[in-house]
Amino acid sequence: MAKQNTNALVRIIRPIIKSAEIALKNFVVFAGSLFFERPRQRSGPLDPAGVSRILLLRYDKLGDMAVSIPVLETIKKTLPLVQIDILASERNVALIEYDRRISTIFLYRKKPLVDFVTLRNIRKRKYDLVMDLICHDSVTSVFLSQYLGRGCLRSALGKRKLGGFYHFHHEVDVTLGEHMLDVTLRSLWPLGIGEADLCFRAPLHFDSGTETRIEELMQSFRKEAGQSRKFIGVNISAGAPNRWWGEENFRELVKLLAREAPEFRPLVFCVPHDRQAALRICQRIENPPLLIPAGLDIMTAAGLISHRSALVTPDTSLTHIARNFGVPVVGLYSKHTRNPEQWRPHGQSRGLVQGAHEDDIFDITPERVIEETLVVLEQMKHVAI
Repeated sequence: MAKQNTNALVRIIRPIIKSAEIALKNFVVFAGSLFFERPRQRSGPLDPAGVSRILLLRYDKLGDMAVSIPVLETIKKTLPLVQIDILASERNVALIEYDRRISTIFLYRKKPLVDFVTLRNIRKRKYDLVMDLICHDSVTSVFLSQYLGRGCLRSALGKRKLGGFYHFHHEVDVTLGEHMLDVTLRSLWPLGIGEADLCFRAPLHFDSGTETRIEELMQSFRKEAGQSRKFIGVNISAGAPNRWWGEENFRELVKLLAREAPEFRPLVFCVPHDRQAALRICQRIENPPLLIPAGLDIMTAAGLISHRSALVTPDTSLTHIARNFGVPVVGLYSKHTRNPEQWRPHGQSRGLVQGAHEDDIFDITPERVIEETLVVLEQMKHVAI
């Protein structure tokens, strides 16, 4: 009930905040345009033979980084000698901390004194191309691309008003409902990488300690569930109150899974904040699901997801992490204008469960979710995902 009340308050305040954000952004865009360089834009790709070092700007959220992993995979597959550096954030760096496709990781912390030293060091590295993957108008990303890419080429995508400040710019029509993974991969056209060379699945890379931890946990789960049992992940946590589905819905879903798909043992995922809710969901069930250990980090959770037969989750970054491993996903989404189209499980004909409300998923029933889950599990038997 408390989360529902919070969601109602969010619906009231959100339009006011959004209008203020738009007004402020328009002012900043106008002020910034007086100082930024407007280079002559190029209509064709550059010569990949002249590219040896690339900087990617991806300092936003976890989900944004997750849909950018295929960019790393594609570059390394097609241009294996190119050095890739990346400017990440504290929120998303965990996904790439041990990524062998990346040469150097820099952190943009939004702390002026710390960032000044970091950015000055990056600027000295003299890149051939700076790729801005922030797919919207951002004065910060324009500034960073111009400061860090002094004397080199710069590319971007999805800048409605600021595309003119880059040598290469790919326009994105959000009304078309393109998935953000497909949009992000379009950032590669300046390198002359064609559709046939794109990688849509790209697993995360783990350090040896995490790999050992994942294997130990999997052995423990198999021992408890039986070696012949398959697992299906159920993530109850969401990044916002309007994505919370409710304990009763998750408990009923777990019961339905035990009845309709007895060959699968549910494994419940949650963040520390939702630990008590997860424990309550697992209680008073005849065939209780397994529950991940407390305090699990995102990379260990990702590794466990990679061993699942499928994942049921609200609209979170785990959707895209799972799809990077080729794991089928059943995602719960609100009736937001663009979110389901842009952030649905990529490459699946089924797996999207959408509510009737724009700001919450409370009306989605467990029966709808189990029905979609069974369809996805059936497709998994016949289609290589």
